[in-house]
Amino acid sequence: MVRSMRKLTLLTLLSLVLGLLALAGSPATAQSRTDRINWADRPSTDVRLPSGWRITACEGDAPALCAANPSGVVDGTILLSVSDLTAESDISRAGVAADVASFHRIFEEDRLATCGPTHRFEGDPLVDVTVGGRPGYRFGFTIRDAQGNVTERAVIHLAFAAGQQYAMNTSFTDPAGCPGADPNRVEFKVAVMGEVLPHLDGLAAGSLLPTDFGAGPTCGATVPSAGFTDTDGNPHELLIDCLAAFDITKGVTPTSFAPGRTITRAQLASLVARLLERFGEPLPAPAEPRFTDIGGSPHADAIERLAEAGVLRGTSATTYSPNGAASRAQATAVVVRAYELMLQAEMYDAGVEFDDVSGTHATSISKAATSGLVHGTDAGGFEPGRLVRRDEMAAILGRTVNRMSWSRWLGIPAS
Repeated sequence: MVRSMRKLTLLTLLSLVLGLLALAGSPATAQSRTDRINWADRPSTDVRLPSGWRITACEGDAPALCAANPSGVVDGTILLSVSDLTAESDISRAGVAADVASFHRIFEEDRLATCGPTHRFEGDPLVDVTVGGRPGYRFGFTIRDAQGNVTERAVIHLAFAAGQQYAMNTSFTDPAGCPGADPNRVEFKVAVMGEVLPHLDGLAAGSLLPTDFGAGPTCGATVPSAGFTDTDGNPHELLIDCLAAFDITKGVTPTSFAPGRTITRAQLASLVARLLERFGEPLPAPAEPRFTDIGGSPHADAIERLAEAGVLRGTSATTYSPNGAASRAQATAVVVRAYELMLQAEMYDAGVEFDDVSGTHATSISKAATSGLVHGTDAGGFEPGRLVRRDEMAAILGRTVNRMSWSRWLGIPAS
């Protein structure tokens, strides 16, 4: 671990991330999903490298990119991190340069203590680059052994927007070159630096920061309380507060959320419509009303627009049954179709199976479970026919907010 970690005004979190990464390995949830989408068709994002490497979103909750080598094997990861700026943060170039100098001193001490006194530390100077389409910085360091061979190369891209610090962290290592390193971590090997390193600036430049599409920060630990007195201690309290802060969900009164109450099909439509609108996804208005049983409903516009976009389906060609309760399977299918509308691509499906799921919504449930949007029961089922509760729906949508935010940061355009 880093031995002399002192408080930095800007890069404390980043230093911790890199220190843990280099000595403890990559997140366990960073599994490959290299067949998720053909990013080669996204010209604004440099993710298919000329050397045959392919960069995609990792599976699980880890904010990371997985890199598959030309043989399709995941052989490297790129970590993404977001942290809040404070009143003490100096994001001027001089301020960042001062923090980078402190960063170099910390890691020089740590790496020489870990790898041995015969190794040499070389700090990279701060370089102006483009990150997420805006001015940013690149810096890092190189560790060499006594023969001058590279045993570790770290590259960090940094940008600031809307009170947030965004960092893209990439490491190349030679586990045999440093006795204290973890040989099992999924990082790039030094041997492939020439195939990946020249393209990192392009990847950073082509990415989109969450602030660029209006979603703001993801549902993290700093979400303000919505003031609901009946969600204290609820396992989904944080996500409920997050959705309320984003104005995606609302309470039944200013101080109550009614977490155990079920939701109607009409309410489901409004929740999903507000989610898409929060991410800047336009919903088309139909030329003519589709459903005859939603007249006078406050949810009618959301229902019609989502149906026109292919996200919602009626109970018949002309009816929607707005007052019917939504099941877990129905809610999941609607969220998956909304997510795919935003992606303009199909979600990756790892073929997750539940004992009690088959038929119409099985594929949607599998896709949502693959991306961590929904979870099964302890008994191995999903309870697809059970009516979805308000707190459960908030949890599904909150996880979707996080996944959408990372997808947009990784450079997937909205349309």
